[in-house]
Amino acid sequence: MFKNFEYIIVVNYRPFFDPTEQFVWAVCADAKQYFYPVRELGNNAVWSFRRVIWNEWEQRWNINEIGGEDKLFVATNNKDDAVMITLKYS
Repeated sequence: MFKNFEYIIVVNYRPFFDPTEQFVWAVCADAKQYFYPVRELGNNAVWSFRRVIWNEWEQRWNINEIGGEDKLFVATNNKDDAVMITLKYS
C-alpha cells in the first residue's frame, strides 16, 4: 500500500484528528499543512486507517482484517515532514 513512500509513521489518532467533527475523520488544522492541497502533489503526505497485526519474524505490520488492531498510518517522502509528524503525533 505504501510501497513508494520512504517514510511510514504510525501515529496516535487522538491528536491527529479534529475532535469537534462528529461524523467524519477530519484532520486537525495543524496536520492539514502536510496534505494536498496545501502541499503540492508529490510532496504531500497521505494517511490511512488499517487493521494490522505485528509480524515478529518479518519485523513489519501485516494487514489482517480478521484480527489485530486498528492503526493510523501516515506516509510521506519528505524527510522534514516525517520528522515533524513523528514528533507531533506519535
